[in-house]
Amino acid sequence: MSLTNISISYVYDNGISFDVSFSDGLVAYQMYQPDGTKGGANSGVPFNQSEPRSDLHHVSWHEPDVQDAVTLVLDMESKTVMASGISGYRGDTPMELWHGGKITNIDFED
Repeated sequence: MSLTNISISYVYDNGISFDVSFSDGLVAYQMYQPDGTKGGANSGVPFNQSEPRSDLHHVSWHEPDVQDAVTLVLDMESKTVMASGISGYRGDTPMELWHGGKITNIDFED
């Protein structure tokens, strides 16, 4: 299954959650703090994808405008997500991302 016209919601072990949509080779996302406050968001970002096995997706994207690089491993069968990346990589205090969590919703759009 290709990640086309699919929206996924997931929550990391630290309580931060995301709504992510994949459509026509572009990703859009909205981040939420553990208290539900909206955090960072972006849309129209090109992404790369491979499917090592059915229902296992390796996805990555690069956002040069906000200096972020993200990689996700989405296991649709076990409903888990693993993420790694670096945020603000050109800034004074870049932040390394390394999180695991649970997929809470998968929506296949028409």
